[in-house]
Amino acid sequence: AAFAVARRRCSALASVGEFASDVAARGGEMWVFSYGSLMWQTPPEVRALKRTRATLHGYERSFCVYSRNYRGTPESPGLVLGLQPAAGSKCEGVAVCLGRPDCELAIVSLEAIDAQEMIAQDNPLPVYVRRLATL
Repeated sequence: AAFAVARRRCSALASVGEFASDVAARGGEMWVFSYGSLMWQTPPEVRALKRTRATLHGYERSFCVYSRNYRGTPESPGLVLGLQPAAGSKCEGVAVCLGRPDCELAIVSLEAIDAQEMIAQDNPLPVYVRRLATL
């Protein structure tokens, strides 16, 4: 499966562009690993071309990220899902294909996901797709 792996965090439009350039240099498509609500529901501006089951080894899903936006207030942040390193563990999720990086809709989709979902991830991680079949 052609699957681009980013080594840098997408946290601003400049880094979204940097990620897209990295994927373009490899001749691939932009894929995002989802392990929480993004598995079932994407933001309205996101166009998901394909979805497939994916596994992230060495990490587990955990309520470990404090949020003032989705589950709390500035005075009392709530916990939302994040990923934590855990030897011998694996996190099952869904890989979402956004398309080729030269497609404007793919960039808009990545920016929307970055703004909503990637608030606490320092380093995007490699994810291995079991099979490339849409869900």
